[in-house]
Amino acid sequence: MAVSDLLSDPGQIPREPGLYGWFFAPTALALDSAGCLCQDGWPLLYLGLAQGRAESLGHLRGRIVSQHLRGNAGSSTLRRSVGSILRDALGLRLQLGTSRGSDNWGAGEAVLTGWLASHARVIWCEGASPWVSERQILAGGALRLPLNIQHNAAERVRPLLQDLRRQAVVEGVPKARRS
Repeated sequence: MAVSDLLSDPGQIPREPGLYGWFFAPTALALDSAGCLCQDGWPLLYLGLAQGRAESLGHLRGRIVSQHLRGNAGSSTLRRSVGSILRDALGLRLQLGTSRGSDNWGAGEAVLTGWLASHARVIWCEGASPWVSERQILAGGALRLPLNIQHNAAERVRPLLQDLRRQAVVEGVPKARRS
């Protein structure tokens, strides 16, 4: 489903646990997507889960909308990674927060959301215990998911993505000393 549609009507996404995938326009991120699963030519670059453990109350709508579409670089590894890749192209500069989860792209968060609305699509599947499925998919290596860092050590783009994310922090604007 187009991100622009989800932004205008987030109620389409269920408040249930599950897995979700992000597809991107074919050359939008200039990442090696050879071998990635494609839908209408758009490669699947990221897989996420809503409800990271049994006691979590997380759900698909909260994770996709509140964290990935309307959140910040601190609450969404997807936003941090995509923003780090597009930092120069979109003029983004990471604002380093004072606590975990508060890093953000400042005014660039809205720019990044607009970019996602134009260049990304999301699919989802409801299901119990999504953390088991996600780890099995990533560990199995059957799908190439270049934007997934955790549990995806064999991904060939991972070192480049980690370097881009580190560089965004090094060149970021500190708000206060972090402990």
